[in-house]
Amino acid sequence: MSRRRLPRLVITLVLLGFALYAIAEGEMIVLAVAIPLAIVGWWRSERAKARAMPRAVLGALVLAAIANAIRGISVDRLDVTDFCEFVILIQLIKVFDRKSPRDYAQLITLSTFLAIGSVLTSVDFVPGLLLLVFIVLLVIAAVQYQIFAGHRAVQDWRARIAPADAPVPEIMPPKGRRTTLAIATVVVLSIASGVGVSAAVFVLVPRGLGGNALGQWAAARAGAVTGFSDSVRLGGSGVISESQQVVLDLELRDAQGNALGGPNEVFYLRGAVLDDYQDRIWRADRSHRSAARLPVEPDEPYRVGGPRPGDPNLIQTITLRHASAERTYLFAIWQPTTISFSSPCELVQQTADLTMTRLGAAGKIRYRVESVPNPIQPERLGSAERTPASFPSQRIEQLAADVLRRVNVDPDPAIRDIDSDALAARSIENHLRSDYTYTLRMASPPIDQDPIEWFLFRRRQGHCEYFASAMVAMCRSVGINARMVTGYVAAEWNESSMHYIVRESNAHAWVEVEVKPGVWRTYDPTPPGDLRDFHLPRNSIMARIERAFEALEYLWINSVVGFDERTRLRLLGRSAPDARRGSTEFDALTNLRERVTPGRIRDGVLNGIAVFVATAAAGLLLVGLTRRFSPRPGRRSAAQVLSEIPTECRDQAQFYEELLRVLRRVGHQKPESKPPLAHALSLAASMPRVAVPAIRLSRAFYQLRFDRRPLDESQRAAVEADMRRLREAADAVSSENRAHRS
Repeated sequence: MSRRRLPRLVITLVLLGFALYAIAEGEMIVLAVAIPLAIVGWWRSERAKARAMPRAVLGALVLAAIANAIRGISVDRLDVTDFCEFVILIQLIKVFDRKSPRDYAQLITLSTFLAIGSVLTSVDFVPGLLLLVFIVLLVIAAVQYQIFAGHRAVQDWRARIAPADAPVPEIMPPKGRRTTLAIATVVVLSIASGVGVSAAVFVLVPRGLGGNALGQWAAARAGAVTGFSDSVRLGGSGVISESQQVVLDLELRDAQGNALGGPNEVFYLRGAVLDDYQDRIWRADRSHRSAARLPVEPDEPYRVGGPRPGDPNLIQTITLRHASAERTYLFAIWQPTTISFSSPCELVQQTADLTMTRLGAAGKIRYRVESVPNPIQPERLGSAERTPASFPSQRIEQLAADVLRRVNVDPDPAIRDIDSDALAARSIENHLRSDYTYTLRMASPPIDQDPIEWFLFRRRQGHCEYFASAMVAMCRSVGINARMVTGYVAAEWNESSMHYIVRESNAHAWVEVEVKPGVWRTYDPTPPGDLRDFHLPRNSIMARIERAFEALEYLWINSVVGFDERTRLRLLGRSAPDARRGSTEFDALTNLRERVTPGRIRDGVLNGIAVFVATAAAGLLLVGLTRRFSPRPGRRSAAQVLSEIPTECRDQAQFYEELLRVLRRVGHQKPESKPPLAHALSLAASMPRVAVPAIRLSRAFYQLRFDRRPLDESQRAAVEADMRRLREAADAVSSENRAHRS
């Protein structure tokens, strides 16, 4: 084995662990700083004449890393990010120092911790692919480390017993086709069995077991894919993959029938209104709303709201390509006034927020809806009642108050003029647009911290759901009524057909603010540049490559990360009702009597025996191959052992041969695998008269053999005295044995 193979594997694992963390956490500074530092430190420490770092410097650096970790705990409790940063700092310190086999083992272990941290942080495709490479290299490094550590121990031992000027040969593993075949067989069988066991565990183990065992160390959810939803759960981790599936087609006209729209015009399609926030989830509060549920005939306009005089009407013809079989949200721009369908259905309208859903058969739906700008709440028109502060966060309230004071608006709703609410909402929108960053890579906040506070005060980057949540929270904290709206952004204009194509990737969340009693206005705190870049179609070669990669990543998340209990049960042949009855195999005990039949018991027993026999045969085969091809150490005589002692000590060590002869004469020959001192100590209980001088003689022999230090006059006299005592004790034992036999 090359002496440099293990060090190269170790530095590869260290760098791969850094890359895993950097990509999973989105911290590219690790790639830019930590990886070059690690390479420089490794080059410095692995040179033949490299000097070890001063212990004081190493100690100070370790204390600094610990202090940084403690600082993270005192601020927010230790989470995955803090732990991974601490591991990276420790690894950077260790790569700059000279390394023993134990140091290599520590670096391998720390890299493994970093890989585990990346799994808890991200479920993206690229970290998953790197993790597969990391696992293969980790297995190889573990095997190489065992060989390396054993060879290093043998070399150190031979360096101690050989003369100072004698060269110490490198111990090489045995070569030959038989050895290579045995190693290859073991590796192939190990990989095959590992893959088989892993696949079986992945498929058979129920999902959801121990889901909260790690608490804040576990990722909240396994990524997401763009799409509309009537509830928003904050706190997930992973990448938001772009789904390019077309959701609807949108044609726009004004009241005179003129076509509207263009490549630079963007429209918001309202879907669901979410105004209740509990346990990190935004939902529609149905407790104070009434719903109108009426059948609608084909091509018959149905009035869903009253138009206001002077407001322009916007006529939309919308084709939903994949409607749900149960309830389908109907999207519209601004406030809907009338709607008509091409087929009969049942319409449900929430009167408070003017959202619409359709009940009916699944498939394609085509409807025509007219709208007017700015949603209104008729029952509140003309009311002078102010909305009290309603978001329970002092930190968010203080932040909103600071933003309002910058534009000379009083944050106290009891003092502020109601006409200033629009300016206050606009200032909050501008603050979020300018001071925060848009990203599709989600990170999981600590379990004990509200995701909105975490976004505003620590993370400072997120997707549209975080921007909308933050604006609603800030508005409510200063007494401005606000709510989140989810729907789609229409931005992909088709010049040939003069209509918009809306995909799942165009799903979006924004805010509606009640600027006056009963009058709602649309605000979007997401940075407009990022919003446009994300929703406008890109047709370059790189964009196509990105879409292909995102499709692959979606397949990874859907098939591997998102392999849920329902999919598992379907793969095992259980029906959907079985999946609904329970989420684990423990629930299947309810039908145990139906499934356990004599035939199945017989088949199970036979299969178990077959598996046992096959496993036992494979194990015996592996043991036989190992014994057949493994080198066996030969027996070494006392003369061979003495020949390894330095010349100046060899004459004084001649008593060792007589020590072994005496022990053999009394029936206690030293085993080949047992050191002399350990053998002498084992005789203390049964033959103390023999053991005591044998122990002293063994220690004197160790001084000659391992310390390479000759005995002085007093020690030589002690050896002679101990040899006399040993011979006398052996003669006494022999006499006693003859007396017992006679």
